[in-house]
Amino acid sequence: MKSVTNISPREPYVARSASNDTLLKEIYAQNWENAHHLRNGRVLGANVFAIVVAACLATLQFVRDDPIGQITLLGFLVVVSVIQLMMSIELKRELDECLDRIDLMIGDGDTRRYVALLAVPAGRASLMRLRCLYPAFYLVTAVALGIAFVRTVLPLIRGV
Repeated sequence: MKSVTNISPREPYVARSASNDTLLKEIYAQNWENAHHLRNGRVLGANVFAIVVAACLATLQFVRDDPIGQITLLGFLVVVSVIQLMMSIELKRELDECLDRIDLMIGDGDTRRYVALLAVPAGRASLMRLRCLYPAFYLVTAVALGIAFVRTVLPLIRGV
């Protein structure tokens, strides 16, 4: 018998028995709780990231005449953006894994249409899932801040 943590989301589901029902309910509940916490973590991370970026950009106005201060702040923002991008990708992967396991447990039955995150109306099925926007946002932010960093450093390098 395989351990619960080593079950692949794509592995065929083993037939239920009376002794498995309690365990199945607990696994199902744990996956939903985990998905809920992951979604909250992504929102919290986005809020903290926005506050850090806003504070650094506001501080950047006070160090306009200090190139070292500008480089330090922009470098810090680039590093924070890359870290947030990696965290967002990992949280998306974990959330998708939880939802795949829930999807596997529900199967193709009539219950699927009542599960909010799994039931996608046919008209919206082709739209990009919002879960993909978090990593894209952090990627664009990291690139933009990286460009600002390079544009700040290049004049200093050329002047030396």
